[in-house]
Amino acid sequence: MKYIIDGYNMIRKIDALRAHDALSLEKGRQALIMKLSGFRLQTNADITIVFDGQKSSLASQSGITVRFSNLPNKADEMIKKLVDLTKKTAETTVVSSDNDVMWYAKGCGCKVERSEEFYKKISESKQSETVKELEEKDNPQLSSKEIKEWLTLFNSK
Repeated sequence: MKYIIDGYNMIRKIDALRAHDALSLEKGRQALIMKLSGFRLQTNADITIVFDGQKSSLASQSGITVRFSNLPNKADEMIKKLVDLTKKTAETTVVSSDNDVMWYAKGCGCKVERSEEFYKKISESKQSETVKELEEKDNPQLSSKEIKEWLTLFNSK
């Protein structure tokens, strides 16, 4: 199965992702990729996320393709182009809450899913446990005892 995700559309529709986005665009994008990484691990789906704007330091990762529309182009137009290039539209799902994008994709034979529904579905699946594991790995938390041990170790040199 192939998924084409309207990146900022999903980030701005989901409270948990919007909170990261409020800190920085990069943090919002990373939070979305982290969430989708768990889904991809469970399903082995082909996932492409499309963002508005110029390419950032964010590269494709965790088997997820990240694309930028390159201003003045918009993500919506790039998503439509990707749909046009898709050979197996019946096996492709476009995830967006933008009605224009959804109608276009549906008219081309793709499945469509609103960002909110898709996020809820992947949050309720088993992959949520995988995402939590990945988040813990990326953001390890040290106990106060561990911090004291490290400080003792480094201060003794």
